[in-house]
Order: sequence, then structure tokens, then C-alpha cells
Amino acid sequence: NEDLNDSESWELLTQTLREGLESIPDGRTLLLEHEPEHFVRGTDDLIALNEKMEGRVLVNLDVGHLEVMREPLGPSIVRLGALIRNVHLEDIKDHRHRHLLPGDGDVDFDEVLAALAKIRYRGPLTADLYPFAESPVVALDRAFAAFSKWPEALRRK
Repeated sequence: NEDLNDSESWELLTQTLREGLESIPDGRTLLLEHEPEHFVRGTDDLIALNEKMEGRVLVNLDVGHLEVMREPLGPSIVRLGALIRNVHLEDIKDHRHRHLLPGDGDVDFDEVLAALAKIRYRGPLTADLYPFAESPVVALDRAFAAFSKWPEALRRK
């Protein structure tokens, strides 16, 4: 809501999340993804939200969104560390929020892989392919070829 200041926005967000979490069984968490065009935009916001929600809101990390926000990939992943429960992978060109296939943008996937290995991430790696509904097989093949070795590489480190 554009009529709210940051403090009021945080209060509304956390109140809404608390209400939603009331219906979720104990021990369960909610994953939130940062979005460059929304209120929770980056690493600092995700960490602050986790703290405000006493650890019940964790992170669905979108690597492309880090690139859009010009956040350092490796250090941001390391800072989020144990909060990350899922990773969305896509490429980004010129910091524009357009999800691209791996190799079509500027994301340094070697840096991403190294940071995920450093935090010993073992969760899901999800190729973000929704923009490719007209050519899903081509998109899936390219993403699979780009990322298929990652789980093995993460286990070795």
C-alpha cells in the first residue's frame, strides 16, 4: 500500500503473516520469496522478516532477483544461509526482471554454486521456467543441461 510508511507496512505484513500462520500446524514454516518490485525486496528484508516472525518465515531464494537488485550473489546466499529452503534458478540480463534460460544472461552460476556449497545447501533447486510456456520442452532441456550436475557437486563439497 503506497499510503503506508515502512513501519506501517512492516506491521501490516507481519500481522497478516501471523494470522495466516495461525492455521498452519506447529513446526511448519512459510517460505517467502523476495520480489524486486514489492515491499520485501532483498536479502536484508528477508532476514528482518525472519526475525520479526520468530523464525516461522523462511526463504524461497530467487537467484535472479538478487541479480536484479544488484546484490552480490555469493555473499547474499551465505548471509541467508540456513534460512534458505528452496532455490529458484534463472538467468537475468542487464539487471532487468525478465527470467531467462541459463546462459542467456549475466548470472554467475559458478558463484551461486560455490555459495550453496559453502552453506551446505541440500534443498530443492528449481528452474524458474514459467515464461517459456510456448516452448516448454526446449526450456526444460536447456535448464536440465545447465543444472543437472549441481546436486552431485553440492554433495561433494
